[in-house]
Amino acid sequence: MAVGSNYAGETVPNPRPEYDHPQHNEPNWLLVAFRDEPREPGETEAERIAWWKGFGADHRTTATDEEREHFRRVLTRLARFTEQETPA
Repeated sequence: MAVGSNYAGETVPNPRPEYDHPQHNEPNWLLVAFRDEPREPGETEAERIAWWKGFGADHRTTATDEEREHFRRVLTRLARFTEQETPA
């Protein structure tokens, strides 16, 4: 996977062409919203995940129970990766 940067100077993945193919399922719009919302100044990724898990998805009343559950599972996994990368 190559890495590029977006207009804000953040590092973003840029998949190789052989892996950049149409998806069979639409992405969970809650995860898209989480990904697209910028982090607050001084906010850690763990804090951002905790807020979204605790409040962020619940205030979006148009989400189905299945979308919320999938969102929660993905953020829980992401939080584990974030904890593993944080030095003790």
